[in-house]
Amino acid sequence: MSKTSVIAQTEAGQIVGYFKTPDVIHFRGVPYAAAPYGDLRFKAPQRHPGWEGFRDATNTGPTSPQNEPSFRGPGFNYRAVFSPGWVRGTEILNLNIWTRDMNARAPVMVYIHGGAFDHGNGAVPMYDGTRFAEDGVVLVTINYRLGLEGFLKLEGGDANNAIRDQIAALEWVQRNIANFGGDAGNVTIFGESAGAASVNLLLTAPAAKDLFHKAISQSGLAPSAPKAALADAVAREVSSALGIAPTVDAFRDISQQALLDVVAEVARNASDPLIASEGTLIARPYGDGDVLPLDVRGAFSAGASVGKQVIWGFNTDEATLFTVPNGLHAKATEADVTAFAARVSKNPESLLAFVKKTLGAHATPGQIRDRMQTWSMFGGGTVWAAGEHAALGGQGWLYEFTWKSPQLGGMIGASHLVELPFVFDILNHPNIPAMLGDAAPQSLADDMHSRWVGFAKTGDPGWPTFDRADALSIRFDAPAQLDSHRHDEEAAYWPQG
Repeated sequence: MSKTSVIAQTEAGQIVGYFKTPDVIHFRGVPYAAAPYGDLRFKAPQRHPGWEGFRDATNTGPTSPQNEPSFRGPGFNYRAVFSPGWVRGTEILNLNIWTRDMNARAPVMVYIHGGAFDHGNGAVPMYDGTRFAEDGVVLVTINYRLGLEGFLKLEGGDANNAIRDQIAALEWVQRNIANFGGDAGNVTIFGESAGAASVNLLLTAPAAKDLFHKAISQSGLAPSAPKAALADAVAREVSSALGIAPTVDAFRDISQQALLDVVAEVARNASDPLIASEGTLIARPYGDGDVLPLDVRGAFSAGASVGKQVIWGFNTDEATLFTVPNGLHAKATEADVTAFAARVSKNPESLLAFVKKTLGAHATPGQIRDRMQTWSMFGGGTVWAAGEHAALGGQGWLYEFTWKSPQLGGMIGASHLVELPFVFDILNHPNIPAMLGDAAPQSLADDMHSRWVGFAKTGDPGWPTFDRADALSIRFDAPAQLDSHRHDEEAAYWPQG
């Protein structure tokens, strides 16, 4: 054991971490639950059985099986800061910890990674918690089941196991984080994209109610989930494609790769219209009446989030990540724009007129479609959630991230993901210029990161709370500025039905 090693006690046994910097201790791949395979596959997470002696916690832990994301393309190096993706192994329910003082009682932040619920890894460079630890926060990132491993609804199995995994990780934090210098009575959950959607779902999950105190949702879908009918349809189609019964016993020994491959086949060939409307995002959370309410949006509107302090936010150009690197932006036509408007709005003509007025006469079809996609997927629902939370008596804040990356000729702009290096304050990572160019403003990282830290410590991010009456929010740019733009029209186009 080297002189830089650090030993910590967990409920399952002792682990060995290390000093990542002279001031920050790091533990990697720490199990928070038993391996979800064998008799536990497609079942709710169970406590880890433990180990004898010292367990190494200096290497990246295994992750849920996953394919490469579909939106990568030349000129915007997504993989540079999001690799590795799939790390093989069975003990995939693990977490990573950064801490400065093992004897402190510091606020805790638990980060839930994004990736459309079908890819991602809590240990990638983008989520390096060193700066949070240096600033007096115990930072935790988690891995959880993805894709069909996390959401396949089978006879004899449990529902929404990915969400159950996240809850199990938060329960582990409550029982163990004091041994790492964390205060279990001051826990903030935060996440981006599917991680932010998870945050919004956890705000409505009864079992998660007492496991955290504050929340930050970065570019998340609004608090909603499809009904169980979609999960039932997916189970039927997947089992049919594999030629087996939709039961845990039949699926237990299906290979990880086969379960990955069948998603594209089902999305391509599904006869059920519920699945056809979802594309390849068929494995996702659903209202089950157990871990999640049957009506997630209804539970949110009934006040499920009111006892929590919450920051909600989105990026101005979210959709460009999904359309510019792969060429879809450049190929967009007026027909594509019209079809997209009809898909996301009950009043597509009015929507198109509003977006064209907002963007100006010279807007291209790609820009118009990207703006509609940004608002229908992220912006509209985010503004709705912040307003609903406030109207019910909750304390919340709203932000819009507006700083634009110059990559791909400036077309990527303030896309999905672009705020993350600023939140984690990792602009000095050698691969960040692949996303942000060579002159990303450190002042913006200082600002955002310090506000996230301040919120974790005190419950105050340093700008006015949001409500539908005065609509005050903050725009994160260099410099940041308060904004009173109401977003009423944009939010009205979010499909709430």
